[in-house]
Amino acid sequence: MAFAPLAAGMGCIHPANDGPEAPRPGGLPQEATSSGQEVWEVVGSPRGRSGRMPGHAPGRPGVAGLRRQQEFRGRRAPNAGVVDSFLAGDCDATDVLKVTTSCINKGGRDTSAAHACLRELKRAVDPSTGKPVRADVPIFNALISAHGKAADAQGARDWFYGMKASGLKPNVVSYNAVISAHEKAADPKGAREWFQHMKAAGIEPDVVSYSAVISAHAKAGDAKGAREWFDCMKDAGIEPDVMSYNAVISAHEKAPDAEGACKWFDRMKDAGIKPTVVSCSAVISALEKAGQGPEAEARLGEAVKLGVLRQSLGYDNRQNKLDFHQRAVVVGDEHAAMGISSDVARVIFRVLFNRNVLNRKTCFVVGSHGGDMLKRAIRDCMVEVGWDPRYPRDAKGRVNEGCWVAGAA
Repeated sequence: MAFAPLAAGMGCIHPANDGPEAPRPGGLPQEATSSGQEVWEVVGSPRGRSGRMPGHAPGRPGVAGLRRQQEFRGRRAPNAGVVDSFLAGDCDATDVLKVTTSCINKGGRDTSAAHACLRELKRAVDPSTGKPVRADVPIFNALISAHGKAADAQGARDWFYGMKASGLKPNVVSYNAVISAHEKAADPKGAREWFQHMKAAGIEPDVVSYSAVISAHAKAGDAKGAREWFDCMKDAGIEPDVMSYNAVISAHEKAPDAEGACKWFDRMKDAGIKPTVVSCSAVISALEKAGQGPEAEARLGEAVKLGVLRQSLGYDNRQNKLDFHQRAVVVGDEHAAMGISSDVARVIFRVLFNRNVLNRKTCFVVGSHGGDMLKRAIRDCMVEVGWDPRYPRDAKGRVNEGCWVAGAA
């Protein structure tokens, strides 16, 4: 296959000089030291320069930016302890950098915590030499990634250029983090541009790079684009992984194209890659949306046989409770307390109801995730079988809006 998809929307990239001139990043360099290194402050929105990448605009921090800066006032940043130890001579600069990077990564999408860690790093000045501990490439990568996880593509770009302004050279992780930021923002054009920006810098994309671009197309509901980029990855000699396949399956689920989702799900299994909760949920959801209930139920049973979903499907017969949180339905301890897909929940309800597992006394734990989509889906299921959904009350009469129970017949 030709590599045509890579050229789309590339008018703003300047391969000859590794991209346009860097705008000042979200952590603005306020002053330069005698060594030419930058001293960083997090002040909110970037001040622009000419030659910006698309989406960069000059501006002031704004209310939201100022509010984020105040979030850590009065409490210590996660890396404060290691900075204290450094100042006391109990650890070295390497320890400070490693712990700071770890703290930012553990914060996930919490960009205010990431910024607080960087501010805290400024305290790390060697008392004997006066030499500060400066942010390194892993720290900047973690900052870019934090904004990426928060679907803040501009923030990710800002920190990327901040890294370059500090005299540090971005690596494949840096570029992948920016591509992933555009993926989280469902911006396939931006993901493609940064993929090309990486190649122009002489850095070869890896499976993470390709998978992020595929996923960006998936989030935009562009199944054709996702397939093309999957094929481009294969043409480049890079073997797809579970994330690559999941992205293409999800693209067909959003299209919506149930037949395509099933085809790619089976293709993944044929390649010897075990499906995950993401792949299973996508194919079940695609079939449910297409009105193919029996097929969706069959795929649900397959997910149980594959060891992805629990045999109980979240039902506790001792308490007559059906819990739709991931931790109750999905195999493995790493899954969070968020609710599962509303489409998958509907299929679970239908399967257990037809097995006579559920009754009027069953308590359905739905939480308040996904804009209450899960809550509404189970309410509709209860109405369809003739039950009157109510919120339960505790012994003190307080209403629990995270559960449904059936009213009196």
